[in-house]
Amino acid sequence: MTTLRVVVDQILAPIPGGIGRYTEELTRALVETAPRGCEVEGVVAAHPQTDYDRLTDLLPGLSHVAKSPLGRRELALAWQGGVVGLPGRGMVHATSLFAPLYRHDRALDPGTQTVVTIHDTVPWTHPETLTPRGVRWHKAMTKRAFKHADGVVVPTHSVARELAELFPFGDRLRVIGGAVSPKLAVPADADEVADTLDLPERYALSVGTLEPRKGIEPLIQALAHPDAPTCRC
Repeated sequence: MTTLRVVVDQILAPIPGGIGRYTEELTRALVETAPRGCEVEGVVAAHPQTDYDRLTDLLPGLSHVAKSPLGRRELALAWQGGVVGLPGRGMVHATSLFAPLYRHDRALDPGTQTVVTIHDTVPWTHPETLTPRGVRWHKAMTKRAFKHADGVVVPTHSVARELAELFPFGDRLRVIGGAVSPKLAVPADADEVADTLDLPERYALSVGTLEPRKGIEPLIQALAHPDAPTCRC
């Protein structure tokens, strides 16, 4: 039996955010599409039992939930220093930089691989939008990923270019865009909602604050371009 261990702790974070939703949906898809002879295991920091129960309800089909004795903040610091890994060997997929990254020989032990996900380069481009501790942690973990990760997933070619300027990951860098959530479904009263909101036939919807890193301003500028499609947002 082959086991893929996925770091799913962001789902249980106080504010899961977009990465929490990404983690939940990606892990559920991995469980549903796992080939015969392959199982998916979740990895989390220490939490109350009620959180573990909620996790297994959200992700039915997980073969096991590996629970660290350290809380999330302590585990983040331990992984930043390379102090704590995971018991055993094998494949690990992290949906962020919150991952156990340590020295290993991928040529001699190809079955032991760790892949991390870097969603943006905000610690370098817009550090003022993060806490100083957050900036230090993300930069330190990116350096560890450069040293020890077997693969790095980024959501766009733009992020790939920005990251490559900071660290020459080479062919370890992979652009894998997110998919539309299966929870985004057309409601039964879609026409009624559209009439209530006075929606036109074509429109663009974007969610985000006015922080520069969210990209709302470039989106508005792009829609004002002469070659942009005619729509409302």
